[in-house]
Amino acid sequence: MRSINIYRKLSGIVLFVCLGWSGGFAQDSSKSVFGPGTGLEFNFQYARIVKHTRKLSHFTYRNSPMFELVFLKQTSGEKLWSQYHKYPAYGLSLAYTDLGNTALIGSAISLFPFLDLDIVKSDNFRFQFRGGSGIAWFNNIYDRKENAENVAIGSHLNNITFISLLAHWKVSENIYFRAGATFKHFSNASFKSPNLGLNIPGGMIGGRYFLQPPGPPKKATALPPLPSKWNIRWKLALGLKETTVPGGPRYPVYITSLAVSRHIGHANLLSVGINYEYNTSIYDFIVNNELFEENRHVRAMRYAVEIGDEIWINKLAVIGQFGFYLHKLFLTPAFFYNRVGMKYYYWDHQLFTGIYLKSHYGTADHLEMAVGFRF
Repeated sequence: MRSINIYRKLSGIVLFVCLGWSGGFAQDSSKSVFGPGTGLEFNFQYARIVKHTRKLSHFTYRNSPMFELVFLKQTSGEKLWSQYHKYPAYGLSLAYTDLGNTALIGSAISLFPFLDLDIVKSDNFRFQFRGGSGIAWFNNIYDRKENAENVAIGSHLNNITFISLLAHWKVSENIYFRAGATFKHFSNASFKSPNLGLNIPGGMIGGRYFLQPPGPPKKATALPPLPSKWNIRWKLALGLKETTVPGGPRYPVYITSLAVSRHIGHANLLSVGINYEYNTSIYDFIVNNELFEENRHVRAMRYAVEIGDEIWINKLAVIGQFGFYLHKLFLTPAFFYNRVGMKYYYWDHQLFTGIYLKSHYGTADHLEMAVGFRF
């Protein structure tokens, strides 16, 4: 109940601010960044946790409802990047999730930015993909004495990654009804153990109300030509990983990669490359357990080939990659992995910094902080 009360207070603050903005819109929308296309959503999701590993077989829970308040902006081509993406919407979501077992995993309050991309669009109907990532606060986490069975969530602060496929039906100029499928993942990226994470698919219904209806799309007279040359991208990253023993030390993971990339759209980049990783937690495990008298450092190394897609949103980029290891591994649960994240470009899309999450079979391996150069 305490979490619900906190959510209600936060929702009230967001709603108060949004209504205040809407008053400002009515006075002079031409001078406000929150002009036509600004709206609110109220959504309800009914879902259930998926036990993605046998280590969660002891979990018992009921279904997991989520209540969501969203503030959004529908673009109409004011910026060139929005024309590249066919006039997407973007915004901020505040959500409360009841995780179905108060004593074991409790509830979570999350806050994350998102982007909506149209898959099908007509005057009265839209079918959209939504992707977002942000932070989540859990009120009931692992504790060695009080809650030792919660091996899914080891810290109060976690990442939430949210995706959905939703249909929108236009009711009036200001109102849309929406329904579809959703998926959300909670994890702290193995920054603190235990961290098996939570995967929660479900269904959603909701409504969207525009404080001011979106304006007509702005058509570009001529888009710049699509870049045709291949680029080289180099990245250097540092990861942090806690051992599987709760309260254990955090080990650095050193990563570097080299890739070639090419535009397949004005704001879409395809890349192929190689990745090298040295995981000090694996080396420490080998030494502490007196395994392998030779090549101990070599067994902590990882070589992989990667393919990735990068979506540009002005200077921000959303990254998705799949990697396949090139050799037999020690203490690694799969021969492939995925990496998702975001990076920010500087200096005409050449220098960048980024943050990424690497996972095996839906379980986070570590969080990476990166810097790189594209030329």
